[in-house]
Parts: sequence; structure tokens; C-alpha cells
Amino acid sequence: MSFRPISFHEESRAADGPNVCLGEEVVCPKPGGATNANDNSDQEELLHIYDLRFLLLSIGSNETIRESNPKRLLLQNQRVQEIPPNLSTVPHVYGNAMAKYTLQVNGRPHQVEADSDMPLLWVLRDLLQLTGTKYGCGIGVCGACTVHENGRAVRSCQITVSNAAGKNYTTIEGLSVNGDHPCQRAWIEEDVSQCGYCQAGMVMTAAALLKEKPHATDADIDLVMSELICRCGTYRRIRKAIHRAASEGRQA
Repeated sequence: MSFRPISFHEESRAADGPNVCLGEEVVCPKPGGATNANDNSDQEELLHIYDLRFLLLSIGSNETIRESNPKRLLLQNQRVQEIPPNLSTVPHVYGNAMAKYTLQVNGRPHQVEADSDMPLLWVLRDLLQLTGTKYGCGIGVCGACTVHENGRAVRSCQITVSNAAGKNYTTIEGLSVNGDHPCQRAWIEEDVSQCGYCQAGMVMTAAALLKEKPHATDADIDLVMSELICRCGTYRRIRKAIHRAASEGRQA
């Protein structure tokens, strides 16, 4: 039985190789017996639940995730094998009723209908189609999903839609009208990007830093940017680009 992944799974692949991807054939025998190809409604629900759960929990590939439940979820060669507990005991990633929320994003109100626990990252990407904000780790470590919350750099994967309501958010698409923010221009001039996957988060973090500290020093830059992960190792060029953006901002 094949399971078609929802859209954000493609973004869970790392630039230098595949991350955990659950879009391939899944072996999911029903409790107490073999898989029945003609009766898979419960299995489809299990797959959907675990699909979301793995997306949030998995960072690298070919790893084993152990849970407090004695049942074990095994990732082997990007295939999932599960000896599931009773369907009613399966932990849900999002378990609350859907509700409507109004979010202020890039200067405009947007009404969305989502589970209250849905991360802002997926609201932006899947509901508002603002795909410049990237999924990197899902645990608030890498910084690829960085956006501005009331002018402050935050990790959108760590903010639920219910907590986002009533606050103002800016994504990379809304940083400037024509892509001409000093940081964006400096990134191009200094040829910062290699694969580019993390760079939207880097630019958003740098823009927030310069707003707070227009005369940021090397120490200021290193302190903030070292909290983000660039697998291509472009940190020196990032520092040069931030200094260039600071200089352009002072001249403007």
C-alpha cells in the first residue's frame, strides 16, 4: 500500500541528502493479524497520524525513535515498519478541534482554519502559501523557519497558531516590497548563498539584529548568527554581508 505524503514532506529533505521521508510504501500490519489489502481504512488513519508524528520528531535519516510506549517505531532505509497498538491509543500530533484564527502576516490580516496546536510554520507554508520560510529541524534549533514577531526574530516551528493570533508577523516575502532590503542586497553582493536553503532564516535574523543594533560588531553578529545552522558553512560571508547591510542602512 502506498501513501501519498502531504506537501510539506518534500521540504524535509536536507540539501546534502534525504532526510526522513515517509512517501514510500509503508508496511503497517493490523493488530492481531496480517495486513488486509481490502480493508485499510484504519491503516490509512494510522499512517496519517504517524506521518505527521515522524515529520516533527525526525531529524536525521535511518534513526530509531524509542518512545515511552513499549511499542517501537523503526525507520530503516526510509521505510516504516510498525507493530501498532490499538488505534485508540495512538498519540495524535494535533488533537484539538479545528478553529478559525485571524493572523496579521506581512501587513495583512489572514483568516485560517486550523488545529490550535498547528505550528505557525505550517500555517505559513501550507495554508498561506508563503513557502520562503523553510522547515529545517522542527525543534527550534536550526533557524531556517525564522520570521519576525512584532519585529523580533522567532522560530515559527515553535509557535502554535493559537498563540500567534493577535501578533504581527513578517516573513521573507514581506521583508521588502521589491526584495531590496539592505540585507537582501548585501547577501547578493557578497554571494553568501551556496545551497540557499537556510538563507531566508539567516536574512530575517540579520535584519532583526540590525534593527536592534545598527552598529553591530563582529561579536554581536557572531553571538546571534551562531544560533543558526548553515550546513554549507557560509558564516564568514554572512558576517561580511551583515556589515555591508549595516553600512548601506546608515547611508540610506
